[in-house]
Amino acid sequence: MNKTNIFIPHLITLDTEFFRRKNFHYKSRCFSILNSLSSRGEIHLILTEIVYREVLSDIKNGSEEVYRAAQKIISKESRICNNSELVRQFIGEMPDAKSIENELLGQFHDFINSAKVEILSIEEVSNQEILSLYFSRQPPFNEGKKYEFPDAFSLLTLDNLAAERDDHVYVVSNDSDWEIYCKDKENLIYFSDLSKLLNYLLIQCELDFEESEIYKILEENIKGVEKEVETQFCKISLAFEDPFNHYLVNSLEGFDIKIKSIEDVCLCEKILVEVQELEVDTLVFLFDTEFDITFSADVDCTDVEYNYAKNDYIGTPFNVSIKRTLSLPVNISMVLVRGKDYSLKFKAFKETELNPNFDYESDVVYISSERADLNCFF
Repeated sequence: MNKTNIFIPHLITLDTEFFRRKNFHYKSRCFSILNSLSSRGEIHLILTEIVYREVLSDIKNGSEEVYRAAQKIISKESRICNNSELVRQFIGEMPDAKSIENELLGQFHDFINSAKVEILSIEEVSNQEILSLYFSRQPPFNEGKKYEFPDAFSLLTLDNLAAERDDHVYVVSNDSDWEIYCKDKENLIYFSDLSKLLNYLLIQCELDFEESEIYKILEENIKGVEKEVETQFCKISLAFEDPFNHYLVNSLEGFDIKIKSIEDVCLCEKILVEVQELEVDTLVFLFDTEFDITFSADVDCTDVEYNYAKNDYIGTPFNVSIKRTLSLPVNISMVLVRGKDYSLKFKAFKETELNPNFDYESDVVYISSERADLNCFF
């Protein structure tokens, strides 16, 4: 099989807000796409030293904030819970802020290493250049925002890199000041969203088909994928999310959740990431997509649970029905063939994989433990 990469190794950079918008979730779809493309040598990810250190700072501050919030909750409810062995056990096992920070730092550096991210030093940026931008109120500085020195160092570092390597740098950011700065820079190409950048790179490739044509064929035949997604989803084990934020309940582990029916399966995001030549006039198109799955489930509970709000045990087993919508990643490979008029026509879906890297035997998918349909428990 001949493989045709739709990308050449492009330089791509992310700002700090990208990590914040994605909740630092490195197993999410967008980070997985970046990791995959970088591992195959189709893109080269770069972060400026400023962005790198801001992420480290966010991790440290977030860890301390979570720890303080947990301590505050425990302190507030201490009069109620002083005699609870379970609460004492919880307090004894609760990690400190440094342990939480170390875990999150490990996740961040695992992504840096697996995606082969290059960290750019800001040492070559001239302080004189920064001050010149500041006093002339040029982007990223303006009348309303004077505290943009970190962004200024990042942008000038990227500008210098593009000039040094005589290449374009694709900048993914949702910051309007970054957009304005890049607008007049020939070698800095701004995108507010990762999917828009990947689609743009696809269009730039010299392939004999139109991107819109491929997406149209996918959508015209999506019913087959929806049916397979529904089948695979019914094999997934479900559990309620960690009820820490609903601390009135001691545990949600006693719930048995069984899917009753799938009410809707809807394609909500799609990105074409690779094209392979299976044989002459037969192409395989690989998509990273996301589906919204709306389903109903029966919830059985037979455990005796303690309700802190009522200061009493709840010992009556019950059964309720719930309805939820989950967004899950799906990898799709679609086979197209060329007709006599040389146009591409749908042949089959070669593979549909729900929740890639998910172990159906040991993993679970977590759903929200909303109170509205669990009132009989609360």
